[in-house]
Amino acid sequence: MSVKICMIGARLSKNLGGPSLYVATKMLLDEHFSDAQITYLAFYKTFADDLQIAGKYPHLHIVKYKTKPWLLPMAWMKKLFGFMVGPADQKQIIQAIKNSDMLIDIWGISFADSLGANSFLKRFTDGIHFYIAKLFKKPVIKYTAAMGPFQQKWNRYFGRYYLNKFVDVILARDEITKKAVEELGVKTLVQQSPDTAFLLPAKESDLSKRYQNIRQSKPLVCLSVSYQAKNRAQSEDHYFNTMAQFVRQLVHIYNAHVVILPNEVSSGVLDDTRIAEKIAERADDVNCSVAHIGSYTAQEIKGIIDLSDAVVAARYHTIVAALSLAIPTLAIGWHHKYAALLSLFEQQEQLCNIENLSIEDLQKKFEKLWRDRQRIRETIEKNLVDVKNEIHKAADQVFGFIQEKLENKS
Repeated sequence: MSVKICMIGARLSKNLGGPSLYVATKMLLDEHFSDAQITYLAFYKTFADDLQIAGKYPHLHIVKYKTKPWLLPMAWMKKLFGFMVGPADQKQIIQAIKNSDMLIDIWGISFADSLGANSFLKRFTDGIHFYIAKLFKKPVIKYTAAMGPFQQKWNRYFGRYYLNKFVDVILARDEITKKAVEELGVKTLVQQSPDTAFLLPAKESDLSKRYQNIRQSKPLVCLSVSYQAKNRAQSEDHYFNTMAQFVRQLVHIYNAHVVILPNEVSSGVLDDTRIAEKIAERADDVNCSVAHIGSYTAQEIKGIIDLSDAVVAARYHTIVAALSLAIPTLAIGWHHKYAALLSLFEQQEQLCNIENLSIEDLQKKFEKLWRDRQRIRETIEKNLVDVKNEIHKAADQVFGFIQEKLENKS
């Protein structure tokens, strides 16, 4: 069955999370639809970079997504009168949604108090794409995501409003999200399914080949750092010093080469590379290097993670990638999504909280992780089969439901 899909989510370039979710979701779509043509609504701030890398992801067309005050009036104009007057970029957004057979939102975390400003305007704009899709009677899927908590006023209001009225199916990444959405009073069908990105394949690159050469003489430890973690730590200086000291311990105690991996690269302050370079500078050891992900695809970034003997990660999708490869992983978390993710693999104890992060706790937990790494790997492998089966099962149910709606419509 040939379908046109409008998809929205995180950036595709210089990032692991967004393209991981895109590629994995596209794989599932290809299992259910013979010819899925995708238009991706790409955030305007990273559109130029996303446009450059879009060619590396087959069957993908991208449209710049920036909401302006006249977006909704123009959508209503199109609905009522069949034409629009207004800016070309807003017309493109409306046409992309109107011309599609369905809208799929693949943001990995949304409607969360701890992410983004809890203002009326921010929470209102969070769901405008849902509103426009339903205006043109399109099926809407909120694909696997962590949501909540819903303690803040406008997050509660708009979370309930959009998820109740404008979404057909919600896939929650964890039980905490499922419960939070249901307790919010949302009546939309909520199904639980692990993160789609577990299906992302790893791919070799010139960068991974260089790390493969290093790994021939010493173990490789991947250290995922994050401006999100830095912002939530006791202090910026504490985070940098703790991670730098941890790097030195990994090198001298375990004879490891430490690869510091940014997941999100930006020209502004929201840049993991700047964090990685500051930590590497303070660690000041030749056996520590920063992986510059540049224009590499999500599959190629995962190819670097695939070489690791152990992973210590503050980034959610680095943890997903590592666990999907059965690599022993220690997480540094700031949201319930980390604990929920680790619990899928019986790895709840492998978690450090960023708010009270200490070098003593990091070293103690890593020492145990390293000592038990073979047993941990076997436990992860055992659970990975069930995790992937659950992802496919949820996709069968969701896309089967959408197929039925589209067939009835035609």
